[in-house]
Amino acid sequence: MPPALLSMALLSMALLNMALLSMALLSMALLSMALLSMALLSMALLSMALLSMALLSMALLSMALLSMALLSMALLSMALLSMALLSMALLSMALLSMALLSMALLSMALLSMALLSMALLSMALLSMARRRRVPTTLSDSPPSASG
Repeated sequence: MPPALLSMALLSMALLNMALLSMALLSMALLSMALLSMALLSMALLSMALLSMALLSMALLSMALLSMALLSMALLSMALLSMALLSMALLSMALLSMALLSMALLSMALLSMALLSMALLSMALLSMARRRRVPTTLSDSPPSASG
């Protein structure tokens, strides 16, 4: 083989080796970029998972706070109902006390009327006893019809 052809063949092989080496380096760079993009995608998915967990935690906390608010409203309603029932009981006791006081005043009025009636009856009996003197001696007795 002539030396010029041999040189050209060697130069072609060297260029081919450089092209293959460039392609290998390019494929390694592309593989590195693919691995880097996969790592970034994994990080993005992990971030989305963490964000989803944070949002779920916030939703659960909101539900817990809402439950506590509803429970406090229920307790407040029960307290208000208890106060209303207590007020009704106190009002009933006041009305009962007024009824008992009215009955006591009525019985005192009836007792006063009975005492007044007894006093009037005593005065009437005393007056009748003074008008009719009961004779105590024979001289005080009325004359007999026989004479």
